[in-house]
Amino acid sequence: MNKNIGVCGLDCSKCDCYQATVKDDDSLREKTARKWEKEYSHPGINPEDLNCLGCNSEGPWYEHCFKCSYRLCAKEKNLTSCSQCEDYPCEAIVKFHSQVPGTKENCEAARN
Repeated sequence: MNKNIGVCGLDCSKCDCYQATVKDDDSLREKTARKWEKEYSHPGINPEDLNCLGCNSEGPWYEHCFKCSYRLCAKEKNLTSCSQCEDYPCEAIVKFHSQVPGTKENCEAARN
């Protein structure tokens, strides 16, 4: 499994937070914080907190990743992808995949 593909199928390498971390780009952290405040109605994001190398890495992770239900479930089951789970596809991941394009395909690729 590509370690830049999250357990849910999200391509972590395409995430602005991931890119800012890899490039150590403070201006991208600032831009991403402002963007996420608007997109996710989450005011007060601290750009210095935007550090993440993907949920299948050893960290660092962004605060959401610490509490992500998909990552926590997979970690508890010692899996790197939801698609490896005997309950795949569960109701939660089906809903997520319907909302986020490309994630189902990434999970399916990990399954095969």
